[in-house]
Amino acid sequence: MGASWIVRNEHGDVLLHSRRAFGNVNSLAEGRFLGLMWAIESMASHRLHKVTFETEAMDLVGVVLRPKAWPNRLMGASWIVRNEHGDVLLHSRRAFGNVNSLAEGRFLGLMWAIESMASHRLHKVTFETEAMDLVGVVLRPKAWPAFRYQGTELRNALEKINEWSLSGASVRVNRCAAKVADSVTMEMRYQSYVTRGAPEWMCALLEDDKQGR
Repeated sequence: MGASWIVRNEHGDVLLHSRRAFGNVNSLAEGRFLGLMWAIESMASHRLHKVTFETEAMDLVGVVLRPKAWPNRLMGASWIVRNEHGDVLLHSRRAFGNVNSLAEGRFLGLMWAIESMASHRLHKVTFETEAMDLVGVVLRPKAWPAFRYQGTELRNALEKINEWSLSGASVRVNRCAAKVADSVTMEMRYQSYVTRGAPEWMCALLEDDKQGR
């Protein structure tokens, strides 16, 4: 597995960058842990003592900043259904306990989203997820032999939907669903729900998304 870091100053200019490979990595979660540890140690070795770290490994962010939420290996998930005009039709949130890694949590969340769409009889669905490995597992299974089980389960679930597509999305694109999911660990909101329309506290952000802002 490859990892890299880039150091920028307050103006966005690149000061340093590095790349390295990790061997014998058993999971995406393990690789991201190794990568973040290496980045932190590199900043210390370069004597950079005022650093803002940004990482895709949200579970590691939670472990550091909200350790009380992680002894039970708790993770939140959410989905938002929009129509072709960007209007929110449905949204939902739930908590998963005893989650061993971010990769496992994302698999559980995507499975739940797919099964939810089938149960709500939505048969023409475009799924967007931050879990690029799961996109690869479904669309290019031969390239992801270590994730054969996850790929089989996801494809079986997708067979219940007549017409579907699956693509990767950045944190920025999925920010509304991420905020709903984060309320599980950030605000200790463990109750699952599904409801019509958008959450009132997020209407402005959802409208910005709809307008492409």
